[in-house]
Amino acid sequence: MIPTEILFTGSSPEDHTTSCCKYFDTLVSEDKLTTQFIQFIESILVDSVSVGVSRRVFNHVILKLKELPIDPCIMFCRQLQNALNRRLMSFEDQITEVLLHMSNLLESKNKIY
Repeated sequence: MIPTEILFTGSSPEDHTTSCCKYFDTLVSEDKLTTQFIQFIESILVDSVSVGVSRRVFNHVILKLKELPIDPCIMFCRQLQNALNRRLMSFEDQITEVLLHMSNLLESKNKIY
């Protein structure tokens, strides 16, 4: 897991959301997503993180994943879906968004081949 003092800076839920999103953006820009994606997701899913913060962070993650090339995007979407499924009642909107995007990606990938 990623230490909470790195992810959650500031004192308000908005500060926490912003710091988590910035940290995720750093993972993407520094090409560290492959090695740290699951750790990041698990760090956001811990019980001590409010659902309000984690929903906003996952919405940001989903938007960023949509910018990736098809194959890595599908891989990360599956990992995110698996992680979120464990907390289905809290993240049904995010799971639906991930599944819809994966469906669109797989459909477009099949049209390419």
